[in-house]
Amino acid sequence: MELLTVLIKMRIYLYINMIEIKANTSLNLRTMTLKSKVGFGHLKNFMIGELIQMNRSKELLNYYYNLGMVNFNQEVKDLLCITPSREIPKPGKLPKEEASKKVYLCYRDILDKLTDIQRIKDISVVRRQLKDEKKAKSIGTSNVFNSKELLQGKNHGR
Repeated sequence: MELLTVLIKMRIYLYINMIEIKANTSLNLRTMTLKSKVGFGHLKNFMIGELIQMNRSKELLNYYYNLGMVNFNQEVKDLLCITPSREIPKPGKLPKEEASKKVYLCYRDILDKLTDIQRIKDISVVRRQLKDEKKAKSIGTSNVFNSKELLQGKNHGR
């Protein structure tokens, strides 16, 4: 009887450790450079350098602070204003409240670095996007890609 309980405990222990191993090794730590493709999410086909040029650095900051297995090399960290005091140990992530504070601080520093010409350009792009969204809402369509199923559903009143 004791042997049976010992075997059961060993099996449970091995099963729990196997689950922990699978959870920890499901995604390898990725240290991304300017030429690395994101590879996940809605920006998966873009390179990190392209996202920085398109002023989408806020998404990259969210990836860094909210995803445990995403890291950037020092060159990218410098462009994203991630100072050594704002770096976090990887693999690991921050709680949402702390992550949003650090994203805000880094993004504010990025905006402070922009020249006046870049700011004006960014403001005009944002205004154009807002204008397009208002126009799309008034027409009842959007400039977001609609799948075939969604369009068929609209045509058939679903």
